[in-house]
Amino acid sequence: MTAQATPAAAPRGAAPARSLLDEGLAAFVARDVGAAHAAFERAHRRDPRDARAMSWYGVTLVLVERNSNLGVTLCDQALRATGPDPELLLNQARVHLALNQRERAVRAILRGLELWPRDASLCMARDTIGIRRPPVIGALSRNNPLNRFLGRIRHRWQRRHAPLYEMSPVALGFAPAPAQAAGTPPPAPLPLEVEAKPAAVEPSVEPPVEPPAEPTPSDAAAALPAGDGPAPSGPAAAASPVSDEAPSAPAPADSGPAAQDATAPAAAEPDGPREVER
Repeated sequence: MTAQATPAAAPRGAAPARSLLDEGLAAFVARDVGAAHAAFERAHRRDPRDARAMSWYGVTLVLVERNSNLGVTLCDQALRATGPDPELLLNQARVHLALNQRERAVRAILRGLELWPRDASLCMARDTIGIRRPPVIGALSRNNPLNRFLGRIRHRWQRRHAPLYEMSPVALGFAPAPAQAAGTPPPAPLPLEVEAKPAAVEPSVEPPVEPPAEPTPSDAAAALPAGDGPAPSGPAAAASPVSDEAPSAPAPADSGPAAQDATAPAAAEPDGPREVER
């Protein structure tokens, strides 16, 4: 009875763990690493012996919690439990790439390509991480000038015709977005509906106001009342404009000797006869 109950209990516990694993994978593909980490943690607690849940939980432990020791240990333990597997080897490469251990990541990818040379995820990871390829001409050494020249041409051609992959642990092994594929033109922008703008009202321009003209001598003469003398003409008229103010006091007379003689009263002559000088 006990031996029959144990196998029946395992599938009931494995079903929720598998659904949680699928939920975590969907979140990981959508670049929601936090939600994926929560789902993988619950799946690992439901079934600690599940190698896939253990491996994915190790990946998110390194990416989210920065727990590199436990994350690497879980990925290695999952591989030892089930043997080589493309998904688990790729998870091991993701962990090493997150820790800036490129050589170990390349080693994990090459180990998977030796067993599954046509696996799509491993091939995309190889193109992303840039594994060194064999020389173009195998009979010549790698340092031969001809091999180096042909290798540059091959590299440029592959860069031009191959998709552009993102170098990150989250994108490693996944196909790039359609807009990132090399040689694919970006989608044309949708035409925007431009609303018709109302016609601009031109501002009314008022004519410039001319300053009043300066009065001329003839205008000043016309402004004088009747009975006054004729207005002076020439420079004197311009120098003395007509005003309604009272006339100023006369200027003081010259105080020189000539002025004193003019203003002094005449001396009275004597009444008697005047002697004539001889």
